[in-house]
Amino acid sequence: MRDLLPFVLGAASLGALVYGVRQKYKATSTPPNIGTWDERDVDAVARMLLIETSFRHDPDEMRGIIQVAINRAQDDGTPIRATVTPESPTFSWSSTGKWGDKFHNKVPNYPQYEDAKAFVRDYLQGNHPNRVAHSINMLHHNLMPICGGDCGEGRAKGGIHSRNPGQCYTCKNSSGRECVSVPGGTKRCLPAWSNEKHRHVYHLGKARFSAKKVA
Repeated sequence: MRDLLPFVLGAASLGALVYGVRQKYKATSTPPNIGTWDERDVDAVARMLLIETSFRHDPDEMRGIIQVAINRAQDDGTPIRATVTPESPTFSWSSTGKWGDKFHNKVPNYPQYEDAKAFVRDYLQGNHPNRVAHSINMLHHNLMPICGGDCGEGRAKGGIHSRNPGQCYTCKNSSGRECVSVPGGTKRCLPAWSNEKHRHVYHLGKARFSAKKVA
C-alpha cells in the first residue's frame, strides 16, 4: 500500500493492495479459513467494497477483494476491520481527504449499503470458495497505463501517462513496472508484484489478484 495509490481499495482506482509477504503459502481454491469476525468487520469490509467497486463489479471479483482483506488480517494477526480502514498501515488509503470521508461519513448513505453488508456477511459465513488463494495484492488492470504508444489525453485513448498532467512514461522509466499482457488483449505497465514471473496471479472480473510464489 505504499507503492501506487492503487486496495490501484484510488485516484486511478482507490486501491492497489500493496503489502509485503512475510510467510510462505500454498495456492488453494478451497473454502477460506476466515477466523473470527463480527458485525463491525461486516460493516468495515462493506464500506471498503463500496468505495472500491460501487458494488457493481463481478460478484466473484468482489469476493476476491474480501478474501484479500481476510488474508491480510490473518498475516497481521488483527481483526479484519483493522485492515480495511483508511488509517490502516497496510492499506494504500489516505487517512484524510475524500477517501477517508467517504469511508467514515458517506458510505452509509449509499443505496447499496445494506446489500453490500449482506454480501460480505454471506462470504464471511463461509458460503463461497476462496478463488484467490493467499493473495494479498490486487489491482484493476484496466486502470493501469498501457505500454508504449503515443501519449494520449487519458486512459480512454490508450495513452501512457504519470500522475503529472501531460507527462508520459514507459515501463522502463517507471520504477518497478513491467509490461504485462492482461485480459482484453492489451499490455499494461504493472508492478512486479502483479506479474506472473514473480507471483501467482488470479483474474476475476476486472481485478488481478496476486500471491507470492513458493519454491
